[in-house]
Amino acid sequence: MSEPLHQQQDSSAVLYHASISKESLQSKLDDRSSSTSSDSKKTKSSSKSTGFTSRLSEQYSTTLISLLFKKPIPQWLLWLFHVYIIYGSLSVPFERACDDKSNMLRRFPLTQCWSQTNIVYMVIAIIFIMVQIPLSVIGLFILFSSAGTFPKHPTIISMDSFFFIALLSVVNQVYLFISQFIPPDGVLARPILNVVLSLVPLSFLLYERPFTFTRMNSLYSGILFAKWGGSVAAIVAITVNKSNSLDLGLSFLLGIGLGSVLLLFGIGFGVAELIHFFMKTRARHARAQFDESHGSGKHIFNDNLLRLCFKSNLFSDEIDEEMLKYANSRKSIMSTNALIASAVYTHRFHDNPQLTLATLKYALRHSNFIQKLVIRAMIQDIELYYGLQTTSEVRSLLEKTSLLQEKLLQIRKLFWQYFVANEDDYDKISDLVYSMYSIEKSIVMIFSHLLANYPENQNILKRRNVFMQEFLFEISSPLTEQTTGRSSTDLYDEEKQKTRKAIQDLKLQKRRSTSLLFTENVYREAINSKVDTKKTSCYFLTAELVSILLILVVLLLGVFTTLEGNHVQFLKQSCDLIPVPFRC
Repeated sequence: MSEPLHQQQDSSAVLYHASISKESLQSKLDDRSSSTSSDSKKTKSSSKSTGFTSRLSEQYSTTLISLLFKKPIPQWLLWLFHVYIIYGSLSVPFERACDDKSNMLRRFPLTQCWSQTNIVYMVIAIIFIMVQIPLSVIGLFILFSSAGTFPKHPTIISMDSFFFIALLSVVNQVYLFISQFIPPDGVLARPILNVVLSLVPLSFLLYERPFTFTRMNSLYSGILFAKWGGSVAAIVAITVNKSNSLDLGLSFLLGIGLGSVLLLFGIGFGVAELIHFFMKTRARHARAQFDESHGSGKHIFNDNLLRLCFKSNLFSDEIDEEMLKYANSRKSIMSTNALIASAVYTHRFHDNPQLTLATLKYALRHSNFIQKLVIRAMIQDIELYYGLQTTSEVRSLLEKTSLLQEKLLQIRKLFWQYFVANEDDYDKISDLVYSMYSIEKSIVMIFSHLLANYPENQNILKRRNVFMQEFLFEISSPLTEQTTGRSSTDLYDEEKQKTRKAIQDLKLQKRRSTSLLFTENVYREAINSKVDTKKTSCYFLTAELVSILLILVVLLLGVFTTLEGNHVQFLKQSCDLIPVPFRC
């Protein structure tokens, strides 16, 4: 029994198909023909009801690993590596595949594997895949922004932005989406498509190097190169092993399949390391030329080279003050990526966050949509780290001051109306004056409380100055002039003039000084937080209703199986569902 290769759903399934000879395949079908003849007669009444589910990709352990160990490949292993030969290795065994000519299963000739119902499920699955791609990007952004992508002391998985992981996820989903439209005879199109799409995240990785640690960039480079190895192995196995030879199929599966994955992983790791070495050497050469030019690097540094210098010196023992001052003086003409690298470098060595925040806010003006998301996540991380972000207590008190100020404006308006009208209702005017005095006193007390607990919060200082000028007619204190009218170069000069302690002493001092303040903020936040259980109650109520409905469905299915069990077709082998049912 000789069947064409295009009946397999994936190119990696052809690797298994190529390892099975025609004689062994015919003997298996002959041995099972007698046992399936009696079952096919019993399934005549239920063939139509199970038609659209029978071709949902019977994912069995048909790879070499499954043949050796008699176990299916774990799903977490497929997700972890994103390697093509492992990712697409589960497929339908050839002797249980669908007959492309008659649209019937070979083991169950009276059961359809394709019908018009599949088109409905295909359209629904395509719609959900298109919705899933942008949702995955949003989910990754929320995950990385909440986890802290811009820490003071980076971890091994820290990166400049979430864009690389989002790009890798989108490319994998786009591959799954496009591969469903490839016709059955286009077995070479899937590995070729995987090779082309893998170029996108690989190029971004080698050019941007998003991870803070060099070894993580090299590791991901090796994984992406390994995806190429799996695709190339599939192309070679499909092209060369046209005779369906068992020996030739196993040799290509072992030698070219697993071997190319491991080989290209090492090559990808080495390529990333060589690129990093070349970039670091170039940065050192440019830094030496900068010293020779006595601080005038106008014709030496471009944006990419300046960004490279900052990333290369991120883990050095001493801060490069001249380079940082040069970058701050030219930030008006620097690109957004260079400004972000400068902010990362500043945040690494400076304890005062004002210079870093000023650089990021300046970069926010000339950034695109993705860069704005990244920069805002960085600003949020810095504010959380230094305690500058507005807590629920500060937010509620500031909202209260705003309401009191609006009320004060209304009372002042009523007072002047009575005053201009020359009315003799002195009690009413006295009440208005007393109300204005009490409201002003309440606002002053709130601002005093906020400044005592949050002396470095610039938002509180600005709100207080506005209130003092507009309502009390007092000039704002020069206390906040530093944050409102100075450039980043002036801020840097002030930081340079300050006495700098050792890095270890700063770490120990900050840990001791902030431990008590952190505890107070936790208790203050808990006291002033409003407990809203409405959403939680609605969630648990919905979960209970869904659970009750599921229990009812299970009970009804049990009753139906008990009453109509003799007419239901039972299979010893089952199949897993895939997102898009498609033809063999």
